[in-house]
Amino acid sequence: MKKPITKELIIQRAAELAFGKANDCIRLALMDGETDAPADLSKLDLSLLTEFKRGSNGAVEIRLVSRLDALRLLADLIGEAGSSVDAVNFLQTFELAAQNLHPDT
Repeated sequence: MKKPITKELIIQRAAELAFGKANDCIRLALMDGETDAPADLSKLDLSLLTEFKRGSNGAVEIRLVSRLDALRLLADLIGEAGSSVDAVNFLQTFELAAQNLHPDT
């Protein structure tokens, strides 16, 4: 069962896009289709990837989510949250988003 889409979930997702790491997107670009198993793809976090092209000459082009757009969205949502949601609830949501981004910290 999917979670309902809430403002807090959107804020969390915007934070992930704004501050996420593109390591797996780069890993995909470096993969060789002949030696790297397709099953490896299911392990990659490609949420920042918007476009991927591999030319016949081996050239790779990747496009990622605009961090600036994600930050603008996050700022807008934070502004709205500040006016309609109590500060403690908002900060807890933002902290949860940060923990999900970097669970080792």
